[in-house]
Amino acid sequence: MYNRKELTDALTLLAKKLESARAEPIGIFVCGGSAMIMEGFVDRVTRDVDILALAVEKTPGRLEAQSAEPLPGAFQKAAAEVSSDLGLPEKWINTGPALLKPEDYPEGCIERAHKRVFSTALAIYFLDRLDLIYLKVHAAADTGPGKHVNDLLALKPAEGEIEAAAKWALTQDVSA
Repeated sequence: MYNRKELTDALTLLAKKLESARAEPIGIFVCGGSAMIMEGFVDRVTRDVDILALAVEKTPGRLEAQSAEPLPGAFQKAAAEVSSDLGLPEKWINTGPALLKPEDYPEGCIERAHKRVFSTALAIYFLDRLDLIYLKVHAAADTGPGKHVNDLLALKPAEGEIEAAAKWALTQDVSA
């Protein structure tokens, strides 16, 4: 379980390893509990870092989300080294949420993400509060009461935000 400091330490070490390996610079969009913690929306711990997509600058100043499957080899290697160095689980950083396609993200999601540069080799774009509300409504609909509902309550959505998130969630593929 990781708090904000431990997440920051792990991500900083990942960035240093990417830099020392002279890896191609990478940007990632991160959602879930780690985004909520890093952006200060909640004060709790999490088990992992959820990558939604790769952040690719197709034209100067304009980001696009691309599938994070598969993650670049250098990134996977550096993440495995961080796991070993810090005693983290193998999947401490994962692409579980990458099943959601960029064309299905809440409108404006990419533009609202908050950029944090960890090194010349790693930039992380943490999703905005509004987009976290949308994703938490979707996750809570799949899993019922528990951490997603608790996170949603911690985000303190306004009635209009929760209604818009619910309408969006209804457009998404649902689990059995």
